[in-house]
Amino acid sequence: MTALDRFEAKYEPEPMSGCWVWHGAQNQSSPGRMSYGYYWDSAAGKLIAAHRWSAKHVGGLAIEDGQVNHRCDNGLCVNPDHLYIGTQRDNIMDSVQRMRRRGTRKMSEDMIRSARGLYDSGEWTHRQIAERFGVHRSTITWVLRHQA
Repeated sequence: MTALDRFEAKYEPEPMSGCWVWHGAQNQSSPGRMSYGYYWDSAAGKLIAAHRWSAKHVGGLAIEDGQVNHRCDNGLCVNPDHLYIGTQRDNIMDSVQRMRRRGTRKMSEDMIRSARGLYDSGEWTHRQIAERFGVHRSTITWVLRHQA
């Protein structure tokens, strides 16, 4: 059995989303964090994130050039058509645009603009803005430091 055969036996295509959902080994994710699959790369002699293995060996992407990000917001997806090489900043900005960044999904674009306006007035602290919008102070700090 080839490495590709072993890999293909561990995912199942999901017809509605097009995701290839990984059913092999997975990390134990904490609430609000994505789960990822893991695959034993026998050629390299190490455990590798399943989506990274797929990106390289199925999709032909140069994973050494950056991190492998998901277009589909499904950390267990190993479909190389749903993966792209990018940076952590790319991934964060993508998460903000899709409102899947922890905390920011609780804030609409209007709320984010309003929070920035309050802060720019010089009369509001991060804590006061967070209390006004019912989110954690770190969420406001993140929103104010990044362009969403």
